[in-house]
Amino acid sequence: MCSLLMGCRLAVVVVVVVVTLCGGGDRGRGWGAYGRFIELNVTVAVAEDVNVTEIFRAKEEDMARRGITHDAQLFGRADADGKVQELVWGSRVFPVYMETKMDWYNMTYSYINLDHTFWTVNRADFTNITINSFTNDTTLESVDVEVDWSPPPVPPHSDLSPATATLTSALHHAAINIDNTTVSIYPVDEGWMEIEEVTTGVFLQVVHPHSHRVTQTVTFPIDRPLVAEELVRTLRSLSNGSVALLASYHNTWKGLDASSRTALTSLGSHAAKYLTAHDSWVWAWQEGDLRDLGVVVLASARPQLLYRLVLAVVEQGGAGVVDRMVVSVDGPQQHETIKLLQLLGVPYRVHMPEGQGSPRISRHLRFALFTALKLLTVDKIIVLEEDLILAPDFMEYMRQTSVLLDRDPSLYAVSAYCHFAYVHSARDTTRLNRVHSFPSYGWMVKRNFLEETLPMWPPVFVAVDWDYWMDSELVRLEREVVIPEMPRTDHHGTTGVHTVDPKNTAGFSNKALSNGTHTRLDLAIVMKESYEEAMKEELKRAVPLHVKDPNNFTFPTQQGVVSAVCVKMSHSTDNAAFKHLTRCHRGGRTSFPTYVPTILILLAVTIMCSDRTTTSLASGHEVTHLEGEELARQEKEWEGYTEGLVRLTPGRWLFPSTFIQYADKYYHFKFQEKDVLLMTYPKCGTTWLQEIVWTMRNNPNLDNPMAKAPVNARVSFIEMDTLLKSKKMPDITPDHPLMKGFQMMCPGRDPADGVFLQMTECAPDPRTIKTHLSLSLLPQNLLDTSKVVYLARNPKDAIVSFYHHSRIFKNHNYTGTFDEFVQFFLDDDLIYGPYWLHLKTAWKQRNHPNLHFMFFEDLKNNNMEELNKLNNFLNTKLTEEQLKNISHYTSFSEMKARANLLGDGADMFFNLDIVNKDGGFFRKGEVGSWKGKYTTEQEHKIDQWIKKNLGDLDINFKYSN
Repeated sequence: MCSLLMGCRLAVVVVVVVVTLCGGGDRGRGWGAYGRFIELNVTVAVAEDVNVTEIFRAKEEDMARRGITHDAQLFGRADADGKVQELVWGSRVFPVYMETKMDWYNMTYSYINLDHTFWTVNRADFTNITINSFTNDTTLESVDVEVDWSPPPVPPHSDLSPATATLTSALHHAAINIDNTTVSIYPVDEGWMEIEEVTTGVFLQVVHPHSHRVTQTVTFPIDRPLVAEELVRTLRSLSNGSVALLASYHNTWKGLDASSRTALTSLGSHAAKYLTAHDSWVWAWQEGDLRDLGVVVLASARPQLLYRLVLAVVEQGGAGVVDRMVVSVDGPQQHETIKLLQLLGVPYRVHMPEGQGSPRISRHLRFALFTALKLLTVDKIIVLEEDLILAPDFMEYMRQTSVLLDRDPSLYAVSAYCHFAYVHSARDTTRLNRVHSFPSYGWMVKRNFLEETLPMWPPVFVAVDWDYWMDSELVRLEREVVIPEMPRTDHHGTTGVHTVDPKNTAGFSNKALSNGTHTRLDLAIVMKESYEEAMKEELKRAVPLHVKDPNNFTFPTQQGVVSAVCVKMSHSTDNAAFKHLTRCHRGGRTSFPTYVPTILILLAVTIMCSDRTTTSLASGHEVTHLEGEELARQEKEWEGYTEGLVRLTPGRWLFPSTFIQYADKYYHFKFQEKDVLLMTYPKCGTTWLQEIVWTMRNNPNLDNPMAKAPVNARVSFIEMDTLLKSKKMPDITPDHPLMKGFQMMCPGRDPADGVFLQMTECAPDPRTIKTHLSLSLLPQNLLDTSKVVYLARNPKDAIVSFYHHSRIFKNHNYTGTFDEFVQFFLDDDLIYGPYWLHLKTAWKQRNHPNLHFMFFEDLKNNNMEELNKLNNFLNTKLTEEQLKNISHYTSFSEMKARANLLGDGADMFFNLDIVNKDGGFFRKGEVGSWKGKYTTEQEHKIDQWIKKNLGDLDINFKYSN
């Protein structure tokens, strides 16, 4: 899925599809972007006695591989919505699916020539052509022009000759080297820097790049209030070019809040968001200047506009920018323009015009870019046109965004302009977006991109506009362009190929333009991973709008509202409705909203569904929906899993399909320092641990009235929403105690966003939270933020308890045999499985100061000893007498006797006939209850499984008292 987010938070989601069929006939052949295909006429039954003919395209190689003959008669089976899901040929059935993996390197592109023939190319045509192949290209030679010049020559401007700084940064070493002289170095015993003795903090030293002198030395003790904010303010206030060296001391990162980490990341730090509490850190960096950026300007017969542009560039970039600038003049007859450049002392070259109209513009740009490569020794080149107006922070915008081209290979250009930014739709000067498009009206690319692209530039006889050519995958290769919400350029030329059309002229009116002088851009959000996560969140929150007539529809204007308009397309070029919607927006019609809301426009191409789809999660896991025999095996024995199941890799974690709705929310959940997270594999003593820890933290004297509330109301089960979606479960009505509790804890919130998830968010401090999720599915910084108690249980008892649990709860509704259940467990095919990976993931972190690893058997057999360990870990500072009382209060017999421990209304979740026969939620709670439950064969199989998986783990499970 490709995404396009524009000016007023307007987004376009484009799905480009190749339909590949596993069958068909040879009714027509052709060549497309994906290779040779065959057109198929398929008869589809859409209603009783009603057939229609649909035309599909299939890859010829797919047809041949399956032996389908040219005269085969194909019939389509449609679903309830009339969409063809599979094709039938004789007795064979072929699924219809979509192929989204595109081979851009072998794709063929055709562009119309001036003589109405076609220029057809692919990237393979340029395999042996490099930038050096054009050394003798006469069209790239500058034309020497003699002009009548009477005033005396102007002396050259002064050269500031700034110092050359080399910065080195690593985990335990950082240095600043200016003109081969070491100014600062860390660690202390190697050189110049002296760091005062403090236990926590960040030391900052700032060096002037020209005078080589230290201009600022300060220590920030981060453990003190407001100091982290002062560090960020200091870094943001550094002058352009300043060289800074930062070194953190032990335990610094525990005191650095999320906003400060985000600010450091936006300033360019890769490590800030990953550092943990006890990491040491050094960072050598330079507050950027413009020395790495060159400027090439395309000029013609408008010297007055060129003068305005050059003055703006010099004013913002300083006098030294002239050394990194070149102007390309289109035509030797432009004497006034050339005189101006000589007067200003700006380097220039003259291009001999080629072609007319669009080809002339394209070839001039080609000449200008080749010239920039030849004359400018910079890594990034800004491309301007003489008739542009620059915002006051244009050069600052380019300076800040230039780092994105270095760090994100999925980007190929930065543009200063946004076509959808009008005065009513663009407000945020800090926001950047990513688009699948071309740059325009002031843009920047890297040198290596030009070296890659210029050899493929269209010849003079090709009529395509250069920007549309650059937007093709021949050039882009799925890379994207960064654009601002608030433009940094405006187009104010009154003549030109694309300004004579009144429609285009109107499009340039009413455009927004930044008026800031130094805006700190939000660079972190536009990095590929972060941006796509933000887009997913926007999509999840979107409310569909039913728009029949855009001219007579009132779009929502409430702040924070995200809406989606789905535009049906019968084919990939059916974009009339989309264009109409965007015209409504660009023209500023009153029916279309202004800046406040977000509108997502979804282009839905008519496509065939995949027979197996995957989704990526923020945790890095790939989600695959179970299908075929794998799903059939589950559905046969687990009647509660009515909404399907998903498998997460790596790890092979298994969950109900509803897990996808909440997975990223769990991964991004904001745990707090006072939180204690109770983590177990299912049926390993979770409820017992909940009651123990909550009582120690909140009811040490056994007199807290909240103790009468159900345990899951006091200790939130964060992912319970994932488990409740089942047709076997009764509807939870608004008057159910659960919903009443939700409304009390989270007034005004929507239960559709997750009842238990939001109750966890709203729980009062100190929060005690329960989960069966593995550490790998929760925030990466969890152990650096909160305490975690992990309770493990021997697998033999866990299997027996989980079997009983799965039978009594309707959302599982296990109906298979005990032997089949054992096999499910050993095959890692139970919800929350696999058991061993869950255990090992926590076991590896057992020495982390914020994780306490316990065993059910130890808690049962040596209860007071384990409670004392918990007391130390939780820092609850309870007396021996209090611990003895809690030990008795949380014993199995006492908890079983408290009938309301699970809360009123809990019976609706149980299969009461099984409860009455085999016992309820609290059964035995013993060590060794597995004895007598397994056959000899089952026990042998489990023993071998345990031996294989324990490996070299230093764990000795106790299987009896």
